[in-house]
Amino acid sequence: MFTPGNTRPPPGTPRAVRKQEPRETVLVGGHERGHVAAAPEGLEGARAVAVGRELYALTLRPAVVVPLTLGRDMRLVAQIAQVLRWNGRGREPGELLLAPPLGTAALSQPTRWAA
Repeated sequence: MFTPGNTRPPPGTPRAVRKQEPRETVLVGGHERGHVAAAPEGLEGARAVAVGRELYALTLRPAVVVPLTLGRDMRLVAQIAQVLRWNGRGREPGELLLAPPLGTAALSQPTRWAA
């Protein structure tokens, strides 16, 4: 139901009419990285959080979520996916995106992200 305080348009509103919100980049650290205090170089403006209430709150708006794991912590990816699935109910496809993990255990350097 659409109420005056609700920021989402009613279901069925054409996408061309919908207001596009900027997508926030959210970095989620697990046991390999610990709780990330700041975004890595090249990702200024990204928010770094752990799985939990902060991730839940940040994904109430459109976001792309990047797991900061080298591929060994699949539990972290599963926990992130749970939060995104919970917050994605009733929303347009593509509002919440789960990026691939930062790199793989075989890499000596993490993946470099283009700005």
